Amino acid sequence: MVFFLHVCSAPIQNSMRFVLIIFIACLSAGSYGQIIRGKVIDNNSEQAVNAANVYFSGTFKGTQTDSLGIFELDGSLHPGHTIVVSVLGYYSANVWEYPTDEHFQVKLEPKTYSIEEIHVVYDRSKALRNRKRNMRYFEKEFLGNDYNARKCKILNPEVIEFYTDQNDSVFEVYANKPIVIHNAALGYTLVYHLDSFAKTDWGVHYQGSHYFIADVFKQKRQDKRAQKRREKAFKGSRMHFVRALYAGNASEEGFLMCDSTGRALENDSLIEVIDDHVAVIKHRGALEYYYYPDKGNLMTFSASYLYIKHDSLLISKEGFFDPLSNYWSGRTGKERVGRMLPYEYRTSEQLSVNSYQ
Repeated sequence: MVFFLHVCSAPIQNSMRFVLIIFIACLSAGSYGQIIRGKVIDNNSEQAVNAANVYFSGTFKGTQTDSLGIFELDGSLHPGHTIVVSVLGYYSANVWEYPTDEHFQVKLEPKTYSIEEIHVVYDRSKALRNRKRNMRYFEKEFLGNDYNARKCKILNPEVIEFYTDQNDSVFEVYANKPIVIHNAALGYTLVYHLDSFAKTDWGVHYQGSHYFIADVFKQKRQDKRAQKRREKAFKGSRMHFVRALYAGNASEEGFLMCDSTGRALENDSLIEVIDDHVAVIKHRGALEYYYYPDKGNLMTFSASYLYIKHDSLLISKEGFFDPLSNYWSGRTGKERVGRMLPYEYRTSEQLSVNSYQ
């Protein structure tokens, strides 16, 4: 008998609804090597959804559904990671819980738009100027403002729409298709499914899912340059910090952690390792940490803050963390899409030990 786990993808239901730690703790180590199988259907008609993208967010790993809505995905390298299901005309579904030994079902909610009638006096030249201005502002806030960001190019800007209120106090961005971004500096093409983007007086908030496609370099020197830039982007990043915490060597990697009172925290006191792939950060509230890229010069440091909403935060060996249970500020709070690396990324030091990328 086939068992189906129903996952609905309405916007409200995309928020965190499960206690992830309980689920991960119940996973057996043997389940990681199994193929994940499921079916994607329309939530209203219950008809199969063909050619839906199914992937682990932030990785190279993904597939598509067939004509019957069926998919298979190898989960051996990304245990506990969020599975994203997306296709044009539907809201994306973030699947947190999924069995690895039985089929499960994902129900996609069709997108509907309800727009009140408005009367517009159209000025083409002004509209073009406003769009260029809005696009520059969006690229700065979404891609970043460093070298990597400046080497990024949005390949399909026509899918992006902007909204601002009369006082320019709210700036929102919508995309009717995935945004395709080529990052020439890091050597990736990134496909980003933007769920929301808003700039208000409180700051910038954006949310979505993404996957990577690696560039194929014709010359070795191009690959070497990209590797150097990737390593520079990795050092001190969120991914670096999370991986160091999981490995128990945050101090050796140049990180110093403190609580809200400034008291130094030891790596072991923060982490509870569940198995060979998953751990939790046992902390609530603000976790302040400093990164010292040059241990010989303690004046070269940067400060960051990780705010954990609940009593703990799920992380993985590869650097994955539950994005809906925390937020960042300080140095890592300024990280944008232009600095993103896939979870398969390995440093040159790691590659000298491991034979995989």
